[in-house]
Amino acid sequence: PDQSPKIHGTSLLRLKIPSFTMELENIVANTVYIKARRGSKSKGRSRKWRKMLKFPHISECEYLRDSIEKTYENIVEEQPIGKKLFVQFCALDPRLEKFTKFEEELDRFALQFAEDRLRVGKEIAKRFLSTKASARIEDIPDDVAKRVKDVLSGDESIGGELFDDCQKIIRDCLSGKPFEDFLESMYFLRFLQWKHLERRPVNKHYFRHYRVLGKGGFGEVCAVQSRCTGNVRDEEAGEEASKETQR
Repeated sequence: PDQSPKIHGTSLLRLKIPSFTMELENIVANTVYIKARRGSKSKGRSRKWRKMLKFPHISECEYLRDSIEKTYENIVEEQPIGKKLFVQFCALDPRLEKFTKFEEELDRFALQFAEDRLRVGKEIAKRFLSTKASARIEDIPDDVAKRVKDVLSGDESIGGELFDDCQKIIRDCLSGKPFEDFLESMYFLRFLQWKHLERRPVNKHYFRHYRVLGKGGFGEVCAVQSRCTGNVRDEEAGEEASKETQR
């Protein structure tokens, strides 16, 4: 017979079973979640689902050629994949490659704290604006380069707009004939393939759901893992959240 203490005729051992079960479930959920974050040999990718990330034949993407805005601002400046593909295209031409390297350095300069701008600015000027530099950009006029050097050698504080004139010149160069050639290249076709993949709807079946992390504006926030890539992320559950994810 059950000799354990009782409350209103119910064994205390029986009262503890639900809490023990919940604790065990939490331990299992945490273990699986940690394992997913660490990754495995397959890194959480499913062969079946990875097939969905394969690029379609270009003939399936031709409809996008006339439906997207084919401007330098939209494709290169606003879309990371467009920027990456354009940089790869420019790498085929040493002159254009200098332009993209220069832009990368200007992006780095823009992120510097005020006390670091002088040092980084001098590095950029020495590499791209110096007359003896192997990577010198000939398209930047001498008077524009001189103004930058004068500011760097003076006592004035260095502002984030130091290279604005240089950047405008490079942008005007890249957004002209090079961008037109890009639109006729295989790199733009690859861009269309990416855009085709982006338009595929995403739903909860694309993810493995591990555990609830908390609550957000639309519902519970769960730890999920993409079946296609194996990447672990947080996702908000609920119909409204699903709509936001697809956007």
